[in-house]
Amino acid sequence: MPSSLNIKTIQDNSERIRLDLEQLIRDGIITVTIVILVHFAVIGVIEAFVAGLAVPIVFFITFAVMAFAGQTLNFLSMFALILSLGLLVDDAIVVITAINQYKRSGKFSTKEAILLVIRDFKRVLISTTLTVVWIFSAMLFMTGLIGKFIFSIPFILTVTLLASLIVALTLNPALSLFFASLE
Repeated sequence: MPSSLNIKTIQDNSERIRLDLEQLIRDGIITVTIVILVHFAVIGVIEAFVAGLAVPIVFFITFAVMAFAGQTLNFLSMFALILSLGLLVDDAIVVITAINQYKRSGKFSTKEAILLVIRDFKRVLISTTLTVVWIFSAMLFMTGLIGKFIFSIPFILTVTLLASLIVALTLNPALSLFFASLE
């Protein structure tokens, strides 16, 4: 840089972003804890653990997609991540609960229960997830300054919800089968 160039910081939001990230981590830990405790009380330890794993796995996928897409961690992306916490566990809870219900009926092995759940619930889960995604993704097509400003909200919510659907229909059943084989 030329020595005649003078750079002046006008606004620095790094401290606010750091605090928001800490809040996101706290909210994530609280969400995972609540999911695990509720499932532990209602279903069982393994099911609670599998359902609780959905949050960090989905967030990892979301952060990877954000990095790949050039999205930064800022106030609006943090807002979208916090908002998504309440939505991303829904699919995992449905799948884990349904697998447990089929197993508790005594008629099905874990593998059979998983196959039945995927058969019986995949269309409903895909449909409901895509409905919510469609509602938020409409904001992706906003133009002008507002469209550029809020882009990260629908983008991150869409990525998070689609990742949660994929995790619920693939990884959660696989983990259920793996942990059932250890019993």
